[in-house]
Amino acid sequence: MTGRERARIGQALAVALGLLAGGQARAVDPFEIQVYDATINSPLKAGIELHVNSVLSGLGTAPPPELPPNHQTHLTAEPSLGLTTWWEVGGYVQSTIRADGGFDFAGV
Repeated sequence: MTGRERARIGQALAVALGLLAGGQARAVDPFEIQVYDATINSPLKAGIELHVNSVLSGLGTAPPPELPPNHQTHLTAEPSLGLTTWWEVGGYVQSTIRADGGFDFAGV
């Protein structure tokens, strides 16, 4: 067996062990995970997107000033403006609707 073959077997074993050893993930992204495509706004054209994410089941408590994520709905407005054919600026305005129906601003 060559060194290259041993290396490939070792890599395959490491991947298999990593997949088998993994447990249930217990994490929540605070607001969103988004995959962007390559399109941008035309020069001087404004745009806005609204991203809505809900936490159906999460932690019921959190240390202040954080809010417990259980049953929260996160709203993220994303305004943007094309500057050139290859450059766009934008931002995020984040808020949340709590489990009790209350609304909170969460930052920019």
